[in-house]
Amino acid sequence: MPKILSIIRHAKSIADLSGPDRARALNERGRSDAKLIGKFLSAQGVEFDQVYCSTAIRARQTFAKINELLKLHDDQIQFEDSLYLASLAELLSFIENLPADQQRVALVGHNPGLTELCNALGADELGNLPTCGVFTVRFPTDDWREAGAGAGESQKIVTPRMLKEVLSQL
Repeated sequence: MPKILSIIRHAKSIADLSGPDRARALNERGRSDAKLIGKFLSAQGVEFDQVYCSTAIRARQTFAKINELLKLHDDQIQFEDSLYLASLAELLSFIENLPADQQRVALVGHNPGLTELCNALGADELGNLPTCGVFTVRFPTDDWREAGAGAGESQKIVTPRMLKEVLSQL
């Protein structure tokens, strides 16, 4: 059974840099975009076995808004300090050490690491994973240890802007 990974960048946060970076919250657009992504994922029938989320407030708030629609149980969400501003090498190591019984996993975190991860896993030079963007990659393996750089098959990227453009054409 293939492994499927969704990489979710936190939504737009406040620009106030007077406090600690980890404490920055979502702004109004960020909350709205996260809810829109949640609606999309829910409408697509996306279900995650496990979500690993950075401990930064903006990442936690992003997934909380998404989860208002997905309705995952608390035991399916794990907050990981190591995902806060993780490098590509750290993210690849994290993925390769995921439990074998988890088929569909989401990571919620930050740039530049997440964009680098998308590019390494098959995004064909994405350039930048936008705020609240979701990149999904499929690995034709049943072992996360084989889910390294170049091993993925890009499935799709979805951004709030893409969804808003589609909705504006209806």
